[in-house]
This record gives sequence, structure tokens and C-alpha cells, in this order.
Amino acid sequence: MKRTAWVLLCAVFMIGWAAGPVAADQVVQIPYAVKTGGWSTGVAITSLSNMQIEDLTLDIVKETGDQHSYLTQYRTNMGNLTAYAMMVGFLETLYAKTLPDDRFWCEIWHTGAEKFAVTVFVMNVTTGQAEGFGFYPFFSTSKTHTFSEYTPPGVVMGIDVE
Repeated sequence: MKRTAWVLLCAVFMIGWAAGPVAADQVVQIPYAVKTGGWSTGVAITSLSNMQIEDLTLDIVKETGDQHSYLTQYRTNMGNLTAYAMMVGFLETLYAKTLPDDRFWCEIWHTGAEKFAVTVFVMNVTTGQAEGFGFYPFFSTSKTHTFSEYTPPGVVMGIDVE
């Protein structure tokens, strides 16, 4: 009996090893960002890998505020990030379109295994002064990103609401 259990355990291990690990994304979730009242959120994305990061994606998510708490998602591909390089900019600049004035959260991810970090800073861009503050860096973790399907603004559960 012990021998059968041992053989079965070894077989399961060998099959799992041969199949390889389940692919996951490298994901950074930023729980708070803002673009309102002159305040804007910027990020410094730093590659921690000796390999190029390909198809770095930015998802910006905001609650619409109605009773059903639907989320509106904004997605853009920010391109590639070379080994040990840095990409710095405000979220609306990296998104390359006008974002609504609001508070939101965002997720930066790619489908490879290359690690990266994101340092978040918030700054008042209208005063001409160096008003702002920074946060500590967020480090990517290996997991599946939140939104497997992209739902563009104005679409709620597959229905165009605009």
C-alpha cells in the first residue's frame, strides 16, 4: 500500500514538473490615485530585470458612483521597458488620453516573468510650486491581473450606456 501511494505521489510530481508552472502575470496594484483640483498622480516604473519587459499595460479603474457600483475601466498599452530602465510620467500622460477628474485605482501589469517596481507620487500641477508628496514603491507580484476582459468607458456589463 505504501509503495502504491509513493508511486502515485511521484507520478503526480513528475506530471506537474513536466507541465511547468502555471503562467502568471507580473502585477502592481495601486489602491489610490487622483486627478482632481489640480492634483495629479505620477508613477516611476522601474524594470528590476535584465530582460526587456514587453507590452506593459495600464488599467485605470474608477467607480461610477451609482447604486450598483459599476466600475469604468481605462486600458492602454504603454509599450516596452528595456532592462533596468525607468518610465516616468503622470498617469494621464502615460494613458495618452484625457482622464476624468476623479479618484481612482490602477493596475500596471505584463504577461512575462520580469519583475518591476512602481513608485507613486502625487503633485499639484497648477500652482507652479513643488507641492506634492510621494509614496513608497510597490513591487510586482506574480498573479493574474484583475480584468481579463477590457470594458471600455461607457459600457456596463456589455451594454453601451453612452
